[in-house]
Amino acid sequence: MLHESVISALLGKLGDKLFNRLTKTKLTVEVTCFCYRLIKNKPGSPVAFITPYPSYYNVKLSISNIGEKATTIKQIVAIINKDLRLICANFKPTRLEPGDYITRSVIFPVKEQQAIIEGTFEIEILDAYGKTFKYSGRFPLKTD
Repeated sequence: MLHESVISALLGKLGDKLFNRLTKTKLTVEVTCFCYRLIKNKPGSPVAFITPYPSYYNVKLSISNIGEKATTIKQIVAIINKDLRLICANFKPTRLEPGDYITRSVIFPVKEQQAIIEGTFEIEILDAYGKTFKYSGRFPLKTD
């Protein structure tokens, strides 16, 4: 009886691993806004803005899980003009079940001296399985 439960448990785990290998995660990504922002305080102004990221790229994106299994988005990266690689500052890992759709507004801090006002971008979304999903385009992009 003990041997049967051990064998059953092992086969169950093996079946789960095989299922996870055979089923795929697939995300679609769409970027609806990608633009550079700079917050500066004007001398003599009665209002002062204090922010940890005064120079950043603002990005609005939509992500759909059109695959057969759930996944977790671990990280979002922006690559500007195929050269400048930036990590998203305000993204928290998000789990997506099959059929889930989310929209997010995220920021990518950049030093003001490195900022590029217009050019090309690529968004890379890394999931829990190490798979990368990409979207690329030109900016500034504002479709809102």
